[in-house]
Amino acid sequence: SQFSFDLYNSFSPNNDGFNDRFVIKSQGQDLQYSIMIFNRWGAKVYDAERAWTSDPQYFWNGRVMNVGPDCPSGSYFVLYSLYLDGPDAPPTQLHGAITLLR
Repeated sequence: SQFSFDLYNSFSPNNDGFNDRFVIKSQGQDLQYSIMIFNRWGAKVYDAERAWTSDPQYFWNGRVMNVGPDCPSGSYFVLYSLYLDGPDAPPTQLHGAITLLR
């Protein structure tokens, strides 16, 4: 089965209803993933283990662990584990940066 996914590089959690959460999107089928997000000093500000792209409770809202204080505008380092071959196969590891805009 063919599917694709999108990894975005910025979002703006300002509650305007547009691009307020950092989302991994997939087309064709749900994708399971794990994610870790770090600030510029290497402190982890968010993670999700074995989340699904269809489950919005695992999208990052720009707060520390989604419940703490707001993270400031700036660049964040992201580690992705994408279970492209299903939840029982080894994940594909990717990394990148995202920009949080306030």
